Amino acid sequence: MEKDNYTSSELPPLAANEMYPEDGDVPRLVELAADINSYMSPLLLVVGLLGNATSLVVLTRLSRKVLSTCLYLAALCVADLAVLFTRCGNDWLRGVTGYDVSWNLMIHYDIVCKALPFAFNFTFHLSKWLVVATAIEGVIATGFPQRW
Repeated sequence: MEKDNYTSSELPPLAANEMYPEDGDVPRLVELAADINSYMSPLLLVVGLLGNATSLVVLTRLSRKVLSTCLYLAALCVADLAVLFTRCGNDWLRGVTGYDVSWNLMIHYDIVCKALPFAFNFTFHLSKWLVVATAIEGVIATGFPQRW
């Protein structure tokens, strides 16, 4: 048996056929990912819609004593619904029907070409910052209970 002359910091060179298997594993994995996306996306859309809609109804009916927290969390529900339908919903629709709503809107209308990516990224980051604002309000409310 011949010993390899590689140190621990060196890697042996790979043959071209070792990087991408020839036995068809990659196309099967791509097909599996597409199948998972086509079945899990509608489930995520339904669960996300029901959860956020229920939270929105409950938060709008809560006490006025915690109004600012309820407003933060209600805005979070709306932002999460927007992200859910624009990201997950559009990807699922494109995977099932081949029709991309975002792309078709952007190529037909000049203003949408600029506004849509901004709106997508704004709502995506808005949900994170609403969680931060809610956490900061909670820290202030528990740190200074008499003043709050």
